[in-house]
Amino acid sequence: MGIVEFINNPNRSYKRLKNIINYVLRDDKAVDYLVGGIGVNPTHTYDEFVIMKNIMGKTDKRLWYHFVQIFPPYDNVTPEISIEVAHKLVEYWKDEYQILIAVHQDKDHIHTHFVMNTVNIVTGKKYTQNKEQIK
Repeated sequence: MGIVEFINNPNRSYKRLKNIINYVLRDDKAVDYLVGGIGVNPTHTYDEFVIMKNIMGKTDKRLWYHFVQIFPPYDNVTPEISIEVAHKLVEYWKDEYQILIAVHQDKDHIHTHFVMNTVNIVTGKKYTQNKEQIK
């Protein structure tokens, strides 16, 4: 059974935002057909996140959320199943947030990275959850 792990790190720097997006999209980790976006073009994720933040006037504090869906090797999950499950997982936010999705196959287990813009594209409000809600 897969798990979802929240990556909690200081998410207040635009340089770090660009770095995490670049990491998630690295050619040696992600394959093109296993990369996608909800409300965002994966190739232009950074620019699209920043544009939305500027339009909505939400350019400070937490800039993104990063979480990873991990399947243990004994589950025998294929990358195709992982991306399908990933899209189902983000349906909760699909009409309100920009989310980059990329399946990585560079370890002994399949895992999918999600980078979510904190700005709601409809209301302009920031997405917030406390630690208990995230769990």
